Amino acid sequence: MALNRELLDAIVREVPAKFDELFRRLAFPDEIWGACTTYARILAEVLGEFKVKAEVRPVYIETANPVGIEYLAGKISEAEAIGLGGKIQVWGDIKFGQPHQHAVCYIPGWDVIVDLAMTPRLSKRVPCHPYWAEDRKFPWWLVKFDFRTYRLEYRVYETQPETVKKAEEFVRDLVRRYLR
Repeated sequence: MALNRELLDAIVREVPAKFDELFRRLAFPDEIWGACTTYARILAEVLGEFKVKAEVRPVYIETANPVGIEYLAGKISEAEAIGLGGKIQVWGDIKFGQPHQHAVCYIPGWDVIVDLAMTPRLSKRVPCHPYWAEDRKFPWWLVKFDFRTYRLEYRVYETQPETVKKAEEFVRDLVRRYLR
């Protein structure tokens, strides 16, 4: 099946807000929540129903604002970066435990990564948002991306089956509009 850019744009545009509404994401801190695994799993399972092979993959990601990117490139010192408001954020670094996991939906046949749970963190200094990326062409603020092999937990997916069903139906309706 050929890459469907319109479908991917619609998924990134519509699904995160609907999922946040359904799961009341704003009421939970990221560490407790696990939105990334839930969102990725629902998307992967529904795409699979439409014969689009997709899988949930654990990842390690670094995001940064422009000053943080300059620091990472070695153009300015750490002190300069801090003084100029530089910020680097890490997603999926589980050396401090499972609550720091991060997952995406990977569509191997299209070489597409869909991250529905990428949102600005507390500092609001790194301009991140849900995205899809083909051939590892990421938004400018995503400076490092690696697939990893750590075990993922699906707490919200497993504890809210009725909400998961509603979320799956929303994605099914969306996908039907683009894949007939």
